[in-house]
Formats: sequence, structure tokens, C-alpha cells
Amino acid sequence: MSRCEARQCRSSWKEMHRLAPPLLELRRGRQPRPSPVESKKRRTFCIKLTSAEKLCAALRAAQLQHERDELLRKLRRDQLAPREYFSDASRVVQLKTALKQMNIEPAMVDAETAARVFDLNAEQSERMRRLFATSDELRYSGAGNGESGLSSDGQRETLELIESLP
Repeated sequence: MSRCEARQCRSSWKEMHRLAPPLLELRRGRQPRPSPVESKKRRTFCIKLTSAEKLCAALRAAQLQHERDELLRKLRRDQLAPREYFSDASRVVQLKTALKQMNIEPAMVDAETAARVFDLNAEQSERMRRLFATSDELRYSGAGNGESGLSSDGQRETLELIESLP
């Protein structure tokens, strides 16, 4: 999302919060009815706000899809170091999970969350847990437990798991 688009979303939210309390109070019957012109302004703004929210959501989804596609291309094409490969693979899972369940931030997704969102069976859940554990191990310790390189079978298995997710 560009700065301009982010600024537009923020200003829409500020405007919504400025108008929302009077609208809520009207629904509860705590204030006298506004004039028809003021009421129409508020209704029009709510319609515009809804389309602004939809635009922000669509932009966010497009951004996540673009990042996911780039990482998948990189995983299929390049011979990456194990650290980078597993980091990218776990990020793809996080992005796919965030795209499937739009109210979740990709960085907050772990193996259990992904397994729950995609309704994985026990074997797939274990593979997902191993993927995230390997990624964390390589990221934080700098090396795996005796793993010097990434086998083609390990790469194929990881790609199959990732691509099996909807």
C-alpha cells in the first residue's frame, strides 16, 4: 500500500470515528433526530466509508498475493541456502493463511494457526510444525542440527506441503 493510499485509509477512519458516535447515539434514541440534510450526509459518508474499507482490504490482499507469488517463484526457481529457503517457505504459509482468513496478520501465524485455518490432517499438521521448527532453528541458531544443505527430497516435500494449501 502506498503512502497516499495509507493516508487515505487513515483519514477515512478518522472521519468515521468523528461521525460514528452521533450515529450510534441516534440508533439508541439518545439524541433528537438530525435534520434530513445532516442525516443524508451521514448515510452518504457511511456508504463511502464502506467502499474505502473495501478498497483498503483489496489493496492489502493484492499486496499479500504479490508477496506470496514472488516467494513461491523464488522457492521453485532458485537454489537457496537452507536458512533462506525455510524462512521463505514459512512466510508463504503465513501469507496464504492471512489471505484465507483476512482478519489475521501474517507475522502472527504459527504452525498451529495454519493447521487450524486450513483444517489439516495429523500428518500434514506434523509436517507444518516441522517446517516452522526448522525455519525457527535456522533463523535463531544459524545452523540446523547437523544439516549442511537442503536435500532435493526435503525441498520437494516442503513445496508439496505449501502448494497443497488452498
